Amino acid sequence: MHFHFIYDEEQYNFLLTPLIDESRLRRHFVSTALRFVGRYDADAYISVQDAGLCACPSPRIFVPHALGLAKWVSYNLPADLIILPSEALWHAVRDTVRAGTEVAYGVGSPKIDLLLRHAEARDSIRQRVREVYGFDERPIIGYCPTFRHKGTLPHPQRNHRLREAEAALEGRYNVIVLHHSLETDKSEVEELRFRPNQSLSRIDHLVALDCVVTDTSGIGFELCAIDTPAVLLDNPSDPDFLLARMLPDRPRLDYGPVCDLNTVQEAVASALAYPNAFSAQRKHWADLAFGPRDGQAAQRIIDAITDFLWRNGKRFSERRRAPELLIDYVRRGFPKFRRSGEWKLHENFAEVALDSKVRHLFYGPYQRLGKGRFVLEVDIQASAEGEFMLGIDTDQGSNSLVRLGFERGLTAQVPFEVPGPLAGKPFEFRVIQPPNASGTACIRAFRLYVTGPAS
Repeated sequence: MHFHFIYDEEQYNFLLTPLIDESRLRRHFVSTALRFVGRYDADAYISVQDAGLCACPSPRIFVPHALGLAKWVSYNLPADLIILPSEALWHAVRDTVRAGTEVAYGVGSPKIDLLLRHAEARDSIRQRVREVYGFDERPIIGYCPTFRHKGTLPHPQRNHRLREAEAALEGRYNVIVLHHSLETDKSEVEELRFRPNQSLSRIDHLVALDCVVTDTSGIGFELCAIDTPAVLLDNPSDPDFLLARMLPDRPRLDYGPVCDLNTVQEAVASALAYPNAFSAQRKHWADLAFGPRDGQAAQRIIDAITDFLWRNGKRFSERRRAPELLIDYVRRGFPKFRRSGEWKLHENFAEVALDSKVRHLFYGPYQRLGKGRFVLEVDIQASAEGEFMLGIDTDQGSNSLVRLGFERGLTAQVPFEVPGPLAGKPFEFRVIQPPNASGTACIRAFRLYVTGPAS
């Protein structure tokens, strides 16, 4: 079988390496792409982020990379199979899963497979980390927070800057700061003193820690799985900050002493002095988040995927013989498109009042497409005089695949092919309107289909 893995840089080694290794061990063909589908000839498309499922053909398989229990996450995803590590997580999210989506759960996490494997060499890894950073013999403390977003998510946020926590720790300990890859305020990252050395993997940094200071981040749960002493940095202004929002009863996190910036040094000292004090709690939270932790999760996940494909192979092979809908832009309200004029978005069509002052009716969504053959289904009717132009291009128009003129209306299925050199580039679908256009336009269809691999 051919497995196409869609990954995020930070999570590639941490999550997918065990799955890729297991797939190759079984003589499956493996290909990979970064955050988008890179090719369209696979037997399964396996993504670790929901963004990777966008414009992804079937069968779509989702193996989540974020596995903490403190942030609420919906699994209302366009996936054919979702694989969850624990039974507790499945019971927590089952009401959000779409009807018709199959779920495999209780299989464990390949992240933990890799952490356990590296933890066996913890002493030598820790020594290597000391050498690379010139650390002395004081304990190595990790500060590993979740990201502070722009108020767009239903998760609580920390009430301090990254540098404040680093400064509170560095006078007494060797400090490693592993900020979240989704941190939105670059100034917070830039003012940090710690800079990760690229010769060390993220897993090496985590395994080397004598203690971690964290909050609602999934890293805390991952380190519970290898029994690393932890300290929970609270937000005193939010009494619900440390609740496990994924679980029905929303219990408070308790796998380490709770503190704030004023007491974090003392909390770390206590965690180091009594490393086994919260071992039972760490095991409890690791069980809830990850299920079995025997180093065999990757094997069980590949078993689940191959079993799913054997049982459903005929259904998916029939889909591949016909154009497969990847995304319906009208139904989604033209997400990430730049639009001119006044738009009224309905479920099955969009009404647009043309703006004579602009050149484009719309353009976007800068969607990355892999090497393959596609069809763009279009139904646009306009009352304005003059020639409109439908374009499909990338690199802001420097590479044009389609330029199709029309007057009054266009109802067509427009084929195009993305060649290898353009694979992975952000594509635009644009409609250029006549000069001084006035009147209205009605868009009843704007859908993207994949018809197969590139010729």
